[in-house]
Amino acid sequence: MNVTYQESILYYDCELLFEAADASGRRYIAVHTGDYATGCEYIMAPASPDRLAAFRNGKIDLRRLLLDSPTQVWYTAALDVNDDDAAIALTQKDTPIADCNDLPGAGFYIGTGDSGGIVPAGVPPTAPANTALPHPTSSLAARTATDPAAYWTPWR
Repeated sequence: MNVTYQESILYYDCELLFEAADASGRRYIAVHTGDYATGCEYIMAPASPDRLAAFRNGKIDLRRLLLDSPTQVWYTAALDVNDDDAAIALTQKDTPIADCNDLPGAGFYIGTGDSGGIVPAGVPPTAPANTALPHPTSSLAARTATDPAAYWTPWR
């Protein structure tokens, strides 16, 4: 199955988080899992328009969006960084998404306030600008808010 890129949610050196759609219009959320220097690899899961809106409005976090996929099916994909219009081939996985080692940790919310980005758990979406943001990949996402390495600031 193939999907096409629809909209960037978070970009830093490559797409870290984006929406895609298949030929029938079903939407997918894509989360970057690999080092962009070695390739843009993602985990992807279907996401209903209501759940995507809840995520974009800071009502649910990224992990919950992935875990509550309407089909409980998930995929891996590689994005061709040299061709923005290329179809993205999905590889379906047979294990539950909860078993995925690249699943982001809890606490990634899209902010709609002054921060304008993803904010860590416990920080309201109206946090002041320049609030340190958690990295959306699992190696950092699983860390706690007391670990200073758990946050990054994309505008530095």
